[in-house]
Amino acid sequence: MNLTISRTLHADVVIVGGGTAGLAAAVAAGRRKLSVLLIEQHGFCGGLTVYSMVHVLDGVLAQHDFSKLAVGGVAVDILNRIEATGGMGPADNPPETPVFDPEAFKLQADIMLQEAGVRVLYHTRTVGTQAADGRVRAVIVHSKAGFWRVEAGLFIDASGDADLCAQAGAGFEISQSMQPMTLHFQLAGLKGGLRWKQLEKECHDVLAAAFARGEGPRFGGPWVLRIRDHEISMNCTRLYGNALDPEDLTKAEIAGRKNAWWVYRRLKQALPEFADAHFVMSGPSVGCRETRRITGEYQLTERDVLGSQGFSDTIGLGAWPMDVHPSDGRVGFHPHKEKPQAPYTYPLRALLPRKLENVLAVGRCASTTAKAHGSSRVNGTSMMMGEAAAVLCHLAHSSGRTLRDVPVSQLQEALVAGGAILDPAVLPDRPAHWRMGRLDGDNSPPVFFGGFKP
Repeated sequence: MNLTISRTLHADVVIVGGGTAGLAAAVAAGRRKLSVLLIEQHGFCGGLTVYSMVHVLDGVLAQHDFSKLAVGGVAVDILNRIEATGGMGPADNPPETPVFDPEAFKLQADIMLQEAGVRVLYHTRTVGTQAADGRVRAVIVHSKAGFWRVEAGLFIDASGDADLCAQAGAGFEISQSMQPMTLHFQLAGLKGGLRWKQLEKECHDVLAAAFARGEGPRFGGPWVLRIRDHEISMNCTRLYGNALDPEDLTKAEIAGRKNAWWVYRRLKQALPEFADAHFVMSGPSVGCRETRRITGEYQLTERDVLGSQGFSDTIGLGAWPMDVHPSDGRVGFHPHKEKPQAPYTYPLRALLPRKLENVLAVGRCASTTAKAHGSSRVNGTSMMMGEAAAVLCHLAHSSGRTLRDVPVSQLQEALVAGGAILDPAVLPDRPAHWRMGRLDGDNSPPVFFGGFKP
């Protein structure tokens, strides 16, 4: 394809993707005075946390003790800002993860990027790379202004789909059966009465009974979050396909909206809490859990997630359980939170693509097995990876070393100085001022109500 490049830009670090991983990377790199260019296809940062209305940062809290942090740094900074501006959800929410209004997240993300001096290109997509001898020289981006070349010495792939790595020739894996996608949606006007756990169970029972009679679509959960006292977000549509295939993705978007409205109408008919409820919106785009995973210097495994070993190149902690949504047709809740464990250490080598010398891959496209991916893919853990990648880029750029030649001890010292948490045995308390979910003093995990496959 003949591309007419109308403009060339330069930066120390180029970050592809402004999801939670890319946001953390951009803020951390900008604060260290690197010139940073962040490329994002949507008109805001936050990724599926925002465009799929996920409303939470999973993995920020330790799951065996919700009063402890597992991730610090930029993730805690943005949550503090959201809390200070009234963007946190009410106390009647699951206790294992911070709940917030995604609009508050979008605003604070913009502010943090501006404060850090990051140059952002919204509404811009990376469509190719220029690479040679294992090094990416530039990415080609496209917008309504045409094709531009963006040159840099270092690159961070935070695309979620490993777009940059795949375009540059790095190896990757794709599961034969990927986790289903979900289109979250928001309802308002609910009546009071049921606590979040009761509400989830009532909703589950209604949807499961309808599905058993052959009346409703396949569904997950449902998982219910309160954005405000009478306003909820629902995670329940279960959409199958490959999010790298535009035909599958289009079908998922259409089915997601149809299924969301079906769920809303059924709950409105069946439960008094929904009698006066109205449909506010569905997410601007369907949320994808899994596509490409890079072939890295190390592949995180399910044994690692279960805490079988520590890593000498630890860059942070993973704390979410192996949350693998079933793709075999089962509906309802799937078991994954019933035996919460302490956080596990996460290795730098899982961010280093084998065939690329100046690229790091962060977020859900990092190097993991399919099962371990169920834990490491979540957005709080992704922010940890993004920040660690940015600090490594700063150390490499300032010293003239390659990414692999920076001493791990130097990276770890810099991470801890920036608020990162590296030792699963020494976890700080979560900020006392956060308005968080509670279970009347009970710190137990959610109950598994059971799922079934007809």
